Amino acid sequence: MLKSTIAMLAVSVCIFSGSVQAETTNLDFKAEGINVLNIKHNQGRISITGSDGDTIKISIDKVKGGSSCQTNVVPKGVELNVETEHSIFSSFTCEVDLEISVPKNVALNADVGASTLHINDILGNIKINVGAGQIEGKIGAKETSIKLGAGQVNLVWVRPITNGSIDLSVGSGVVNMLFPKESVINPVVMRGFGNITNELKVDRQSAFKINANVGFGTVSLKYL
Repeated sequence: MLKSTIAMLAVSVCIFSGSVQAETTNLDFKAEGINVLNIKHNQGRISITGSDGDTIKISIDKVKGGSSCQTNVVPKGVELNVETEHSIFSSFTCEVDLEISVPKNVALNADVGASTLHINDILGNIKINVGAGQIEGKIGAKETSIKLGAGQVNLVWVRPITNGSIDLSVGSGVVNMLFPKESVINPVVMRGFGNITNELKVDRQSAFKINANVGFGTVSLKYL
């Protein structure tokens, strides 16, 4: 029943997306069975907030775009896919803002191009790929993977991390990460020509590992 409901909602988003005028579509449905949120987006602002409820709410605001600028919301097993598509042959700029509220333990996979991504109270694992954009927010992920071409990342962990890993790949961007004082890391594995500043306590017995591949960017690891 959930799949058919979301599918119908996805169809309505596609139909309404044909106008070049600004338009907003709001979706509200039960999150039963969904534990992974996948986002594929190129341009616009994305806000993702974790909640204690069992409801997913999505607001899709098309700021600019012609008929080929469409946002689809489609379930696939335990995953919910939110993807904005745009024809390369269109003369219109496709810019869509998303506001998404999901249960806070949902895992997040996001490929967001040149978008600005705000994350608040997401505790599930996170994997983010940003071409030239910005990521900021409060998370609690034990497993985090961030690939940043150019731009800036500002993340705060809302709970201590005693085991898990962070994998960073930074081209020419800036990454700032803050952790609760109870967090202790294994020595950072660093590659590339960039710079890393670490003020966290280091212990070779720690099960919390950070791997950083930094081209010409900078990474800062500090306590709150």
